[in-house]
Amino acid sequence: MALTAEQIRAAGIAVVAVGAGGGSETRLAGRVEPMVDARAVAASVGGRVERVLVAPGQSVRAGQALATLVSGDAATFRADADAAVAQAEAARQAYHRDRNLADQGVVARQEVETSRAQSLSAEASARAARARASAAGSPNASGRLSVTSPISGVVTSVQVGPGGFVPQGGVVAEVTNPARIELVFNAPPALAAQVRAGSRLRATGPNGEFEAVVTGVARRRARAARRSFAPGRRACRCRRRDPPSPAPSLRAMPSPAA
Repeated sequence: MALTAEQIRAAGIAVVAVGAGGGSETRLAGRVEPMVDARAVAASVGGRVERVLVAPGQSVRAGQALATLVSGDAATFRADADAAVAQAEAARQAYHRDRNLADQGVVARQEVETSRAQSLSAEASARAARARASAAGSPNASGRLSVTSPISGVVTSVQVGPGGFVPQGGVVAEVTNPARIELVFNAPPALAAQVRAGSRLRATGPNGEFEAVVTGVARRRARAARRSFAPGRRACRCRRRDPPSPAPSLRAMPSPAA
């Protein structure tokens, strides 16, 4: 809606030019450092090592099998799950049969409700048994299961050998992702003290600029702090050091696209 000059003055509307805010920008030089991203892959159940499928230095994908175990406990979980599924199917068929008979007036409605409750209970038991088997590594009927890598990376060590026994929670192998890097920035203490959750950091690299957002602070001691960033899907962090270090450092890890 267009307003006349008189209407603008009567409404108290003022027109001003857009200008720069009162903020400031600080430029810091940085360097690239490797970031340690290692995972210890453990066995979900105890069992005998049947095969080791990888060796140190080998590249693996997320979900790739590292070793094959044969476990009596895992076989029990699978047998319990199969039995529970069979019982649930039998209870479901009994419920449908009683419902059809009730429609014909052969059985009472009370028996139908009892059959329905038994069917629902059996289905719940089957879901719980399947969940236990899945948590154990989804073994087959013989108790054979694969221990898989949770990340893509390089196998740095293998802790088991064929024929050996690994307990529940025992480390099978260690996998490290060497592709992750950090950007390290040295900053004055006064500047590092201003970094808070939600603060933004903009970095410039060979492939352009990207932005990071502080997501949390983890304190190591009373006078030192580490702060975490996440630029979109990237993860970044900054660290504050006190004397004798002359200046704290900001650590940021760009995504591969940055």
